[in-house]
This record gives sequence, C-alpha cells and structure tokens, in this order.
Amino acid sequence: MRGTLIVLEGTDGSGKATQAGLLLRGLEARGISCREIDFPRYGNPFAEPANLYLHGALGGAPGDVNACAASIMFAIDRFASYQEDWGGFYESGGVVVANRYTTSNAVHQASKLPEGERRDFLDWLFDLEYRRLGLPEPDIVLYLDMPT
Repeated sequence: MRGTLIVLEGTDGSGKATQAGLLLRGLEARGISCREIDFPRYGNPFAEPANLYLHGALGGAPGDVNACAASIMFAIDRFASYQEDWGGFYESGGVVVANRYTTSNAVHQASKLPEGERRDFLDWLFDLEYRRLGLPEPDIVLYLDMPT
C-alpha cells in the first residue's frame, strides 16, 4: 500500500517549515501516521555534493554548474534518503510531508536554461527521479507564494 507524498515549495523564508509543522500536527491529531523530510539533508554524506555546489565550491555563479549536473547532486540525496530513511514508511502507507523535493530542482535548474531547452530538461529530470531512480511522485505540490 503506497503512502501519500505532500510537497511544500517556496523561496527561503517563505514558511515551508512552519506550514509543514502545522500540517504534521494536524495529521497527528487525527491519528494519521506521518513524518517530515527536508532537502537537502545537510550533514548527510549523500547531500555533500549539493552542499558544496550551493556554497560555491564548484563555481561562484549558478551557471558554472550545468543544470543536469546540479540536478544529479540533489537527486542522489533524495534517492539515498528514500533508501535509508523514509521509503519503507511511505511504502507501508505513511503520509510524508517534504520541505522541498524534485520541483525545487526543476525550478532552480530550468531557470538556467534558454526557454527553448526547458521542456526537454524537465522531461529528463522527471524521468531520472521518478522512473529511473524510482522515487515517488508527489500526490500534491503546494507552492507558498510569499513576498521576498
């Protein structure tokens, strides 16, 4: 029995963690088995390439690392977290609330590309994460559209 994956997306400081906490407390109050995941998983060795990328070790400008290479770094962290941490819970029917997921990769990396290349990139990314790596697709993605 597959679980439910709810993804919260938004800019830094938009309230993703706050909303995730409220949602989790509401689910728990109703007796629903749930847990939170957060990406990237700073401090985990599988997230270290993404951490190095985000902190400029691979170049000082976003375009210094192409969209596919950067996406793979984040995808590895998600794959490892699924295998190590939350996959069994999800597969047994649990509700998982994610603070960022594949959609973050899609938004941040596609923005590096010319408009004419974005569709092919997004097709590649979703194929990589959801089919080739076998990560679950979200049941719903909620975007928190807040002023910066």
